[in-house]
Amino acid sequence: MSSEPKLPPYLMADMGAVLNWLAGIIPQLYTQALAELSIDGRHLAILLTLQNKGAQVQAHLSTLTRIDKATMVSLLNDLEQRNCIERRQHPTDRRAYAVYLTEAGRSLIDAAYKQTTQATNRLLGSLNAAEREKLHEMLVRVAEDVTPQTFMLGDDLD
Repeated sequence: MSSEPKLPPYLMADMGAVLNWLAGIIPQLYTQALAELSIDGRHLAILLTLQNKGAQVQAHLSTLTRIDKATMVSLLNDLEQRNCIERRQHPTDRRAYAVYLTEAGRSLIDAAYKQTTQATNRLLGSLNAAEREKLHEMLVRVAEDVTPQTFMLGDDLD
């Protein structure tokens, strides 16, 4: 029986190599967890944004989630087919449509949260609760300082 290859010790000694290795595994883990619900992380990002920010104009939703406008239309169509969102004419701008979260959307968020929590527990099984909380705290701190434009190719990474 073959086991999953682990990162060799000489690469584990380098934080960048560890982060890069995890960056390859984590999306697979979450994609698999959300696939059971027939959604992906972009669908969940839309639903969570609507839950936290309220109804949004489609273009603004695209900006908030960093999902390009063409892909956004397809993802919203998926969610609308499942009755997770509703698109209604904007109350003050007749040219725009606002996207609203429905009860089915809230239920899907709850189900996704259960799936992603199980995935997180699998990933972080070697850490206790205090270590997980500290890791989360540190990752949030790093994430707050990083945007996709932070490190452009050719920039000096002193």
